[in-house]
Amino acid sequence: MNQTRAPQTPQPQQYQPGPPDHPQLVGMQAAPISRFKQFQISFRSEMDGQLYEGQFTTKKLAIRDLAAIGVRKVQLNSGYHFDETHPGVGIDAQTDWMNSMIAHLEIALVQVPMWFKIEDIMDGGLLAKVFEQVMEFENSFFRSSGAQAGNSGRSQDASSSQSQESGAAGLVTALVGGQIPPSLDP
Repeated sequence: MNQTRAPQTPQPQQYQPGPPDHPQLVGMQAAPISRFKQFQISFRSEMDGQLYEGQFTTKKLAIRDLAAIGVRKVQLNSGYHFDETHPGVGIDAQTDWMNSMIAHLEIALVQVPMWFKIEDIMDGGLLAKVFEQVMEFENSFFRSSGAQAGNSGRSQDASSSQSQESGAAGLVTALVGGQIPPSLDP
């Protein structure tokens, strides 16, 4: 008895993420937006008087990256969070905000200068300067779609912007120009 088998349909290959010139991306249609941005930093630290210069590359965050940032922030905060309605119960606002920046930079930056080791940086202004550039790139995607950068449906009345600038987190918030995505608000 002759059995005929139907020809097997080739299975589509699963996409594995990689850098822009990765062989698996060759032949794929290019996205209309760049997923990466290079930027330069030149920052003189008031803490140690040193000039920090270098080139960074950040990436457009995917959903999985956003989740990873949240998980990393919880790790840095040792499971605590800032709660302005219950002061003293959780972590303070400044530490919460600093850990938000650290988690974000650890995930978003794909290339950094040799001197940029977050665990060795002592000047919060330097961290904020790099973070500002990363957020400028991320917020550019909101502006291009017609939404206000960082707004994402939040009300921007006087009381909400005033509460953003109050407290210890206001100092760091002011350094980055108030460009904080809703997921990272202290």
